[in-house]
Amino acid sequence: MSGYGGSGNFSADISVTSQVPTIRPALILPSTVYVDDDGSVVLNQPPTAPGSINVTNVVAGNKAAIAVTAATDPDGTIASYIYDRSVDGSAWQQIANVNARSYQDMVSADWGTVAYRVCAVDNDGASGPYVTSNTSVVNSGWVILSGPADAMGSKPAPFEFAVTPSISGVTQSSNISVEITLDGVSVYSQAVRAGTEITVGIDTRIMKTGNHSIVVTGTCAGYVPASKEYTFSVPSIDLSDGGRLEQLEGPDGQAIFPVTLPRAVVGLDVYGVESKVHSGAYTGSGTYGSGNRNTLNFDFEPKLVIIQGTSGRTAILTKPSGIGVSIGPSDTAQINVTWNGNSVSWYSRQNAANQMNTNSESYSYTAFG
Repeated sequence: MSGYGGSGNFSADISVTSQVPTIRPALILPSTVYVDDDGSVVLNQPPTAPGSINVTNVVAGNKAAIAVTAATDPDGTIASYIYDRSVDGSAWQQIANVNARSYQDMVSADWGTVAYRVCAVDNDGASGPYVTSNTSVVNSGWVILSGPADAMGSKPAPFEFAVTPSISGVTQSSNISVEITLDGVSVYSQAVRAGTEITVGIDTRIMKTGNHSIVVTGTCAGYVPASKEYTFSVPSIDLSDGGRLEQLEGPDGQAIFPVTLPRAVVGLDVYGVESKVHSGAYTGSGTYGSGNRNTLNFDFEPKLVIIQGTSGRTAILTKPSGIGVSIGPSDTAQINVTWNGNSVSWYSRQNAANQMNTNSESYSYTAFG
């Protein structure tokens, strides 16, 4: 390096040795990060799953004994164990959070099957993975309905309700007749093989705000039937005082307010669609004729029912006429219709397709009051 002018000369030789450190990949573990009371950041690792689970004395009217081997925590201590229960294959429900590796749970005589699972919670509140027991049969030969939690909570958007019928303690496949109602109106009625998942679409956009109920019943000859109720709510939209809900702005700069479907559409007799329109679905059974009528029930008196099949066939039933029409891709057929208060039934003399009842075909319908 050359010197800089002045009264003297300055010179220096600078030698720089650069050493690049070796970078090793970090071992990343599942953990919880939180800020301690003193402001320091703490990285907490969750506990392990309990080593094993053992469930005994699963007898109706008695207490099942649940025991697990100890879990460990890599950077703390085990504070408690969470015990969950699943009845008849339905959603898990917490039954205890205790500082003990054993717990007793009263077994109800109404259960077909029950299973348990347990996880550990450390002293920082982090929970680890579960260890799950085998499913125990409480009552053999009971129809059981496996589905979501009984209380499904708020459902602001359309959703699919799924339930699976089976028979406890029975391995061979059986036909189970399943009926599903939404607020008392049938939306599914069909016999299915045990273990078949049934899915029904629920469109909350055209439902009243508030609480609603789905009831599922399952029956099979020679076995104890089952019935379960599932509840959910459709929330309303609340605005604070002075607020307004804007959808669009017009040329004049003023807000264009959205109108909900139930308020925008008016049915017959000037009733809003909210209380006078119902949609649903069913699966065809393959039968037809006056002795094998199809029937739909509603919570209002229907005046028009439109049915559509996945094959492209459509039926139109209008009141008070006792005759409907079944329209296919290449033909049109007459349907005999009976209106009885809040229900409508129909049949075709020709075949199941004209009756909108082809075996295993899915049909959707909409009724207007």
